[in-house]
Amino acid sequence: MGNEAPISHDQTDGPPIFIVGNGRSGTTLMELMLSAHPRIYICHEVEFYRWLRVGKNLPFEEILRGFLGTMNFRWQRLPPEAVLHGLPSPLKREHGWMVMERIMRLKAAAFGRVRYGDKTPAHTPELGRIYRDFPDAKVILMVRDPRTLTQSVSKMPYGSSVDLPNCLVNEIWHRKVAAFGERLLRVRLEDLQHDPRSQMQRVLEFVGEDWSESVLDHPNHLPDPQQLPDMPWFKSPEKPVQPQKDPKSGLSPERIRLVEWLCRRTMKEHNYRPAQLANPPGRLRLFREYAGQLPETIRYGRKVARLKRSFRDVEAWSLEHPGTRRQIERLNPECWKHYPGYSWPLPPESIEF
Repeated sequence: MGNEAPISHDQTDGPPIFIVGNGRSGTTLMELMLSAHPRIYICHEVEFYRWLRVGKNLPFEEILRGFLGTMNFRWQRLPPEAVLHGLPSPLKREHGWMVMERIMRLKAAAFGRVRYGDKTPAHTPELGRIYRDFPDAKVILMVRDPRTLTQSVSKMPYGSSVDLPNCLVNEIWHRKVAAFGERLLRVRLEDLQHDPRSQMQRVLEFVGEDWSESVLDHPNHLPDPQQLPDMPWFKSPEKPVQPQKDPKSGLSPERIRLVEWLCRRTMKEHNYRPAQLANPPGRLRLFREYAGQLPETIRYGRKVARLKRSFRDVEAWSLEHPGTRRQIERLNPECWKHYPGYSWPLPPESIEF
């Protein structure tokens, strides 16, 4: 497999599939359900385009060196030489699509699949570049009720413990994808959980594949038992599809209304209705909730800016870099109470070719 000739877009058995959406919106569940199809393999968070943007002011050779050291690439378990073999030398920025396609193609071939793709939430703002590189790409946008989404993101290392920053990211990303209109297939997580058969029929028709019952039983049909990193927030998607909790559960009336207001574009576009509250907050209570979240929002923003500045050095792109790990762990200290005793996993051994 490492001796394959350079890849061209016309050598595929169908266009690549990209799954995007805000983190915690159901992207991993869609990744696993599609990977259970006998012809499809979806890579887990290659994040190539994210790192391409992070290193936009660096020479491409340096970007590539940094990317090959990231946890995202190393978790693919592909030898760098297999990815780079046969590609143009020296590699330039315009060759980036070749690197991305080679990774997806090799992973799919390693498990006997002829269709390939990638699931990366951080690629959501990068759809313009993805469509330029893969004009026929099939892009699935996962959407989730913002009231549930913000609760879930607040428990993630990369999220904020308060709603305001998480809502702003959600809205900004949805505005970025609005330009692509009907080129995207939008799937609400709640619809997928309530009626997985009809939703997966929509998805498979969109990507151009025949129906397979295996997508409804993904825990028993995944080709790669090491597809997901051993991280506690990936445990739920590995289980059979189940309806989620009431989006109002655990939220005060003030938080519910604040999230609905901050994410009003998403709420309206995807037909999420405002909650019927027994004691709806007035403007003063809503303002107090907003103002109360501002200090933590400012602290979180400063931490994110500091982390981004550190990425000017490609050595810091690796999660094994002690400074990077410390900064990520400090983004949302509150989240770690949900994962007692957690330690970051090391990537598994490379796939044998």
